[in-house]
Amino acid sequence: MSNDTPKTPVSAKREAILDGAITCFLEHGYAATSMDSVAAEAGVSKATIYAHFSSKADLFSAVIIRRCEGGLNSDAQWPKDELDARTTLTKMGRSLLEFMTSLETLSIHRVVVAEAIRQPELASAFWDSGPCRFFPRISERFADLDRRGELKTPTPMFAAMMFVNLIKSEYFFCRLLGLPKGTELMSADETVETAVNVMLKAYAPD
Repeated sequence: MSNDTPKTPVSAKREAILDGAITCFLEHGYAATSMDSVAAEAGVSKATIYAHFSSKADLFSAVIIRRCEGGLNSDAQWPKDELDARTTLTKMGRSLLEFMTSLETLSIHRVVVAEAIRQPELASAFWDSGPCRFFPRISERFADLDRRGELKTPTPMFAAMMFVNLIKSEYFFCRLLGLPKGTELMSADETVETAVNVMLKAYAPD
């Protein structure tokens, strides 16, 4: 089926609900957002929301999934197998850092950090729908590099987590805190290059 197929009324309403939800969550926070406020923002009834989502946590989870799928879903972001290790990791690192420091992703992250302790279902929704969805995709790239002898990664999932944490360094936290540009010690490109160099050295083949 073509990707250009028009949305059905059901999917269009679902998208409207998600649009309304992200606006409410980012403007008012998770705790202060009600299904009534989302319904008003989306221009639908509360019953329509519950026809698509079982709870506010379920709705927030769907917002995260849509953000991850929209922000990390292209061949450029998940490089093809034939590329060498440095090229693969550099492309992937740039995509990850760009995604993590985009305005919407940072805003979602701030909501989660601010309210996760008081709203444990929010933390679970974020973790299950965000990191737990893209860690396996990054792990697959490390497994591919291992199979081709580009790197030696006996535990691809750990390598994926290590790489993400290297990318998610002080540049990310400066953006998360809203500090002025130039506060960070390393630029985005320098952050990615350093992370890639560390991974290439740590997982160099014998």
